[in-house]
Amino acid sequence: MNDVQKKIRDEIFRLERAANEHWQKGDLDFLDNEIIIPETVQLTPGMALMDGTGYSNWMREISAVEGLNFSFEPTNIEVSESGEMAYVIGETKLEQAGEHARIGKFVSIWRDIDGNGKWRCVVEANNFNDA
Repeated sequence: MNDVQKKIRDEIFRLERAANEHWQKGDLDFLDNEIIIPETVQLTPGMALMDGTGYSNWMREISAVEGLNFSFEPTNIEVSESGEMAYVIGETKLEQAGEHARIGKFVSIWRDIDGNGKWRCVVEANNFNDA
């Protein structure tokens, strides 16, 4: 991995971790402004494909559920040799009062959308290990 790829990897790690921190605070505007774009594609088992707007609305519905806690953590990031795209693999955890925690995984694909280092998630897919 060259220095440019390392810089990109570090930036995407920062964005992924910041997204989780803002999610925990209920600051979903950060996700809309710094993570996803209207063209983002969200793939979740049992649900129709969502674009960025649908994904944003869905996140707001989930965050409003009383007693629900969702978190995610990136575990690996690979950056393309050209430095134009990257993918993230990570783990998720969903806890809801009175239920066992559900552990899962996700993959997200990131792209420099303006060619100047404005990295955004363009595809995200997830599932639970017990599904």
